[in-house]
Formats: sequence, structure tokens, C-alpha cells
Amino acid sequence: MVNKDGSITITDFQNGIGQSLILGNESIIGCDIVDELGILKIKERSTLDSTRANDDSYFTVTGLPIADVTDNSNHRTILTDNGVLFSGSNADFFEASNLALGWDAVVWNSSYTLVSYAQSGVGYIGVLNWTGVGNEWNPGVIGSLTGTHAIKLLMAQDGFCYFTNGDKIGRITAVTTSGGGTTSATSTSNALDLPRDVYAVTMAELGSSLLIGTQKGSSYSVKANYNFANVYPWDRTSASFRLPVQIRENAVNAMIQKDNQVFISAGNGGAIYQTDGVNYQKIKEIPFSKVKKFGPSAQVYLNAMCINQEGNLLVATSTLSDSYPNTITKHGVWEIKLSSGYPIDLAYTLINGSLGDANPIYIGYVTTSGYDATVFGTKEGSVGQIVTTDFYKNTDYKATFDSRLMIVGNADDKKSYQTLRFTFAEPLIAGQGIKVSYRKNGDATYTLIGTFDFATIGGVISHTTRALIADAEMLQIRIQLTQSSTTPFPANTKLLTLSIL
Repeated sequence: MVNKDGSITITDFQNGIGQSLILGNESIIGCDIVDELGILKIKERSTLDSTRANDDSYFTVTGLPIADVTDNSNHRTILTDNGVLFSGSNADFFEASNLALGWDAVVWNSSYTLVSYAQSGVGYIGVLNWTGVGNEWNPGVIGSLTGTHAIKLLMAQDGFCYFTNGDKIGRITAVTTSGGGTTSATSTSNALDLPRDVYAVTMAELGSSLLIGTQKGSSYSVKANYNFANVYPWDRTSASFRLPVQIRENAVNAMIQKDNQVFISAGNGGAIYQTDGVNYQKIKEIPFSKVKKFGPSAQVYLNAMCINQEGNLLVATSTLSDSYPNTITKHGVWEIKLSSGYPIDLAYTLINGSLGDANPIYIGYVTTSGYDATVFGTKEGSVGQIVTTDFYKNTDYKATFDSRLMIVGNADDKKSYQTLRFTFAEPLIAGQGIKVSYRKNGDATYTLIGTFDFATIGGVISHTTRALIADAEMLQIRIQLTQSSTTPFPANTKLLTLSIL
């Protein structure tokens, strides 16, 4: 905020990223703005998920990991988009790589995991059998499904598994294994028919209803011709659906339910909607790109949305395709606090910090683990990885906050500053520090004011120093926080306020 005397005070961390450079904070990466409102903290780091594996290849794969589920018996299944399937536990590890195209996986119960995939243009649902009878992997238990659209699986509260099947919704009511070891399923591939030329993409439960997110056309090149992202409510028993929620985007990408509301990612512009099955509203637009007029900016995969342990919405964005590079785009796992204003920040990046602004990056799914970690599957180049967060915070000043661009003067009355002052919520301890920089317009390179850590300024709660900034018409401030990986949990660098005087 620019005060009446021209000084600057920054305290609006909890507002998240704004929708433009001058109407809100430009960028927040690797920071925590939702845990303690009004305080800027450091988010947990991203690291290779290798703590629960007996095989390193389980976590570094060829292809993009797109589904990751674990049953009550600790059988974990990971599926990639190129059809590589890893499943098992530390004591019982299984791998299948003969699937042409992987789509989704869900846990039926502690005995079975369902996997959707395609081969030779035909869709199938296979079953991983953990009963101890017969083969572990049973391919094609359900077959002859659409092979041109992804088959999304939804394990519902009524005990059935629903699946998308082109312009139909299918339903699995039972999975059994005979005494001879043969696994079979009781199912129908067309429990519900959708309108002509409407294709099911994904689903979410809302009370007793099933909400079905759709698109028109059988491919991106076709769906891009329509402003059609209808959501069809279905009571699961009637022969037809109720009146759809009509969203003007080119497709529904992903859906997730929380507190009798369904949150929807639709289109390629980062739009997030909220619906109760009748009404809807746009609650946020993910600010991954400054310029959207040059074409599509991002994609969100089927499983790239979840609700985290704090009850906030996580949405992972990816490069649209290798054919649509965008050097100003930022991708990663975004966190939206589901409260008034829906503040947003880019919470997690790839392990190496890539944002997709140099090379295409993809995030196939995001989920949470039982020990309060965020887990997501990534690919950059040909390397796919399973990434998790842990108790350690981002190091090396990776936690970055860029303020909005503030007008502080004009050509006839430029503003100069001499002092930097910042205050922490808790005294600094060993390994913690802050770095502050500035620039005088939105395209300039940042100039470092100084780096201040425990080793240089001690265990202070506030600090004042010289900051010579001359003849500014506009000013933008960059704040970077760090904490050593050896700093004991749960300590965190907590910035309360920063002023330029």
C-alpha cells in the first residue's frame, strides 16, 4: 500500500495473487499465505517421493503419472499416461507395462483396484486383485468401451463405481474372484445416455446426485470450436438427467466436491467455477499468464484437482502441449483458500523449481497423503516423477513474493526512498533470512536492496536499514524468504510487515 506521505507498507499477503499487475500482488511462489492470515511464511518443499518404496523406478518413470491411489491394506497403484502401471506394497511389488494408454485408477475396496486404459483404440477397465487368489493383474475385465475419450472412474458413496464412456455413463456394481482365480465384474456400459455429440469428461458427487462434466467434439481441435462445458445432474436412477448447468468454456477439465459444492476447472484460461447443481459462479481465474490473447495457455488433467488437509482447493496446471510453448506462463500446484475472495498462490513447483516458462512441464494428478503431505505426478522432457512435500521448508530463497506495481510519483514529481524496515512475527533463528529487491517498472530487472539473515543481523524481530531508491515513478517490491533444511520443525520464517520509507 502507498501511504499519504508516499511511503510503502506491505501487509496484504493474505490477499494472494491479483488479476493484474496493478490490481494485486503479481506473484507468490512457494509461500504459505493461508495458514496464519496476514503472515508471509515458507511453504513445504517439493522432493522425490522415495520414502515408501522398495524400488526407485516406482517414483521416477517414463511418461506422466496421472493417477495415484492407495487402499486400506497399503497397496499403492500409480498409472502413467503411456500405460505403465506400478502397484503393490513394500512387500509385494507389481509392474505392468503392456497398456497402450493409461487414464485413471480407483480403489474398489481393500481387495481390488480398478484401472482404465486403452489399447488399439478400444477402452478397457482392468482389475488389480489383492485377494491372494489368481493373478494380480487382470486386464480387460470390462471392455469394448470408447477408446477416443478418457475413461474417468468415480468410486461413489453408494458403493458403485461410475465411469465415463464417450456419450454414456457406465456403472460397476460388483467385482468378484472365483475359486479358480478368475476376476469378473458386474457392470453396464450405458447406465445413462447423454445428448447427441456430448461427451462425458469427468464426474463428481453432490448429495444423491452425480454431476457429469462434458465437452462437445471428440478432440481438442473440435472442442475448441464450441463454448460448451455443460454439467449434467443425474440422480443415478432416472433414465435421463436434469437441466444442465451451462458454462461457456470449451470443456470441463476436472471436478471436485467439498461442503455440498462442486468446484470445476473449465477451458484453457484457468477459470474455476463453483456450482450447487443448479446455479454456478466463476470464483477465480488462475493467473498463470499475463497475456492470454495469443492462444490457449494451460490444461488441467482429470485428477489435477483435490481438497488438501486444510480444506483448500489445489489445482495443478500444465503446458497445453509441446506445440503451444508460452514463455510467460507459470505452472505448478496452485492453492485457493475457499473463503471470501478466494485468495490464490502458486504453492508447489517441480523439484527443480521449473515453472514451464523455459520448457513444457506437465502435472498429471495432485492428491494428499495420510501424513499431511501433498503428492503429485510430474513430467519435464521424458522424465516422469512422483513428487511429495515433506516437513522441510523451501531453501535458498525460493519462497518469493512480488507485490503489485505501485504508482508512487510522476515525471514531474518523482519519489525517492532511503529506508527499509521489516518486522517478523517471531525472532529469526539460525538458518532463516530475508532478501529484498525492487524495480521501477513492470519489465525492469530487480535490483537487490540487501540480504538479511540470522548470521548477519542476529535473532531480531525487526530490523531497519538504508535502502537508497532514487527518482521512482512506479515501484514494485520482491520479498524472498529462506530457511535451512536443518532448521528444526515446526519453525518458519514469518514476515509480518515490510516498509519502504
